[in-house]
Amino acid sequence: MFAKLVNDRRGSVAILFGLTAIVIFMAAGFAIDMVRAVQTKAKVQAAVDSAALSANYQASGKSDAEIIASTKKYLESVVDLPAGYDMTSNISLVDGKVIVHANVNMPTYFAKFANINHLDIGIESETVVGKTSFDVVMVLDNSGSMGGSKIRTLRSVAKDLSETLFSINEKSEKKDRVKIGIVPFTSFVNVGTQHENAAWMDREGRSPIHWTNFETRGDGTPDPEEFDSSALYNGRPSRFSLYKQLRYTDWMGCVEARPMPYDVTDDVPSKSNPATLFVPEFAPDEPDYTWSRRYGRSWDSYYNNWLNDDGGVCSEEADEAYRDAGMPLHEYAQKRLCKYREQKSISGWNSGPNYWCKTRPIVDLTNDKNMILAEIDDMEADGHTNIHQGVVWGWRVLSPQAPFTNGREMPAENSDEDLKRVLIVMTDGANTYQGQNSFNRTRINAYGYGAEERLGNNIDSSGEIQNKMDERTALACENAKRDGEIDIYTISFQIRDQATINMMRNCATRSSMAYKADSNSALLEAFERIAEEITKLRLNR
Repeated sequence: MFAKLVNDRRGSVAILFGLTAIVIFMAAGFAIDMVRAVQTKAKVQAAVDSAALSANYQASGKSDAEIIASTKKYLESVVDLPAGYDMTSNISLVDGKVIVHANVNMPTYFAKFANINHLDIGIESETVVGKTSFDVVMVLDNSGSMGGSKIRTLRSVAKDLSETLFSINEKSEKKDRVKIGIVPFTSFVNVGTQHENAAWMDREGRSPIHWTNFETRGDGTPDPEEFDSSALYNGRPSRFSLYKQLRYTDWMGCVEARPMPYDVTDDVPSKSNPATLFVPEFAPDEPDYTWSRRYGRSWDSYYNNWLNDDGGVCSEEADEAYRDAGMPLHEYAQKRLCKYREQKSISGWNSGPNYWCKTRPIVDLTNDKNMILAEIDDMEADGHTNIHQGVVWGWRVLSPQAPFTNGREMPAENSDEDLKRVLIVMTDGANTYQGQNSFNRTRINAYGYGAEERLGNNIDSSGEIQNKMDERTALACENAKRDGEIDIYTISFQIRDQATINMMRNCATRSSMAYKADSNSALLEAFERIAEEITKLRLNR
């Protein structure tokens, strides 16, 4: 009888299912409680980080007791936990650091069936007390491809980031804890017309690239007698002299790239080394179209023909004078200086000496929030893309030395102050240089004409120049990170060119600081994450 009972299996499945169901139910319950714990920790961690940073921003001039009290009050004000949760906190100052520790007692829903009535969650954050300042420059692509919703989105997200960072100043007794600058870029970078008389501008025509497209003597400089004496500076002519002689046409603020190797450095401009001076853009008047028809060069294309080659004070026509100049007619027609004097107007759509100078001027580092927001609102999309010039000018704005001098010096190693220099580089396209079917080889741009080979021997076509621009961009990024002690964030906005995406990723300080935004909403998210990262730079853990 007993053996029969033991061997009877009827009802065993139901028993096993019941036991298994209890285990599954308990496991699911524990999982729910663990998810709640993870969510609670993330929420409180953000509050603890914010409290630590708040102590950083508000510590100037306060005693340790005041810092601890204000930090505790701030933490309690930003933590909002459900009923039944209990939080305790401890704030301490050790060796100039604020350490914020919080412990949350979270009641369980399901683990209580295993006699676990609560979970203890510990959170800690640490920051250096009130010593960090931030110099942040946004290098923003304003080229034509940024038109429409893209430029509108860029304006919005750049303003949001500025508001977020400037809020640090509002919390701090030091009202310039954060300074922001802007470098809009297209084919050129615009340094601003107010700098025409600056010592770092090449006002005397000394740079080796200053006169490459103009008629010169054997020493590579033009004859001062070719200019109105009132347009000379210290007895020497320059491109500013040409602007002064033209009526109704002024310099708009764009500059050319310095010759190599200074195109990727922050070397101080000096007359003792003329190659370090900055040369104002003056796009020469290209040959009249009539020359092409008249001399059988119908294949030539000139995009910046804006003056009569025989106008001004020229005493004879170009097709007669070029033989004495010892150069081909087309080259001479472009280089002659007499045509720029006493000209009353220029002609031609979208042409002139400021050709492709399409962007807003640089905004030097400032804590004036209203100025920054207004300048962002004024950005427009037009022109082509030169990421290299954007990066190197962003570095120059962060640097404390000329040409822009609002950047702060890095504190000494034993200083209780700290400074973070941050560059945010955003572009929606690859480096571009426009070709031209003429002896110039390309249209004029930040590196002059392709025929000048400023980026290396035999680097004269648009494709070769674009490849070299990528190389110079990469080198400028490396120099800025190393020599300028700059943290670089990059954003590739709706870019399909993998080479450019790779270049931007390598430009960033770390791969995690390189963002790829494939939509307007992704651009918003990238700027938000960067703003968050910058404000947390002083959190040690």
